[in-house]
Amino acid sequence: VMELIREGNDKKLDEVLADIGEEPAVLHCASGNRVGALIALRAAWIEGMAAEAAIAKGKRWGLTRLEEAVRARLSAGD
Repeated sequence: VMELIREGNDKKLDEVLADIGEEPAVLHCASGNRVGALIALRAAWIEGMAAEAAIAKGKRWGLTRLEEAVRARLSAGD
């Protein structure tokens, strides 16, 4: 799971979303936790969102148990 939140996966997700464009898409994991983590990292690293706002966005997408790991990555300045 920790491999999921390393830098670069947010960029891969962004590329997929750009390829999809305005078409509907489903991002899925069993709990939503991993999707929420990626969305939070993408929000911070790609969209330039402040860490707390990015975490809040991730939570709306299902971020739970990975919150501490996401916070650590964001505070590390990666």
